[in-house]
Amino acid sequence: MKADHRATTQVGRLTAAELARGVPKKAWMRMRTGHGLKGDRHYDWALIDVIADDAPAGETAAAGHAHLVVRRHRCTPERSFYRCRSTTPVSLAGLVHIICTGWKIEEDFQGAKGTPQRRGQCE
Repeated sequence: MKADHRATTQVGRLTAAELARGVPKKAWMRMRTGHGLKGDRHYDWALIDVIADDAPAGETAAAGHAHLVVRRHRCTPERSFYRCRSTTPVSLAGLVHIICTGWKIEEDFQGAKGTPQRRGQCE
């Protein structure tokens, strides 16, 4: 998702970039996301609770669990954003695993089609 994507939180409707800027330093978690040509890959990740876009007014609890997951490169200002939703609670580590698995599936699919592969961020 793009940095200008808007998400609704308890404090209002903000862009993903605005929400990421408000994450306290202690809330970022460094996680290994795989092994690449240059060694292990580590990124900083944060989980922000948001309100599901399709939640009926006043019924946010019945809509399940909606989150904005932010990935931050350790050495550059690069940020990536992911909207996640589940019917049951999921940990940040669980969501990161799912995000990385999705990249691997996309790479395998592109390889099977014979198209140039886009290198995933979670190798």
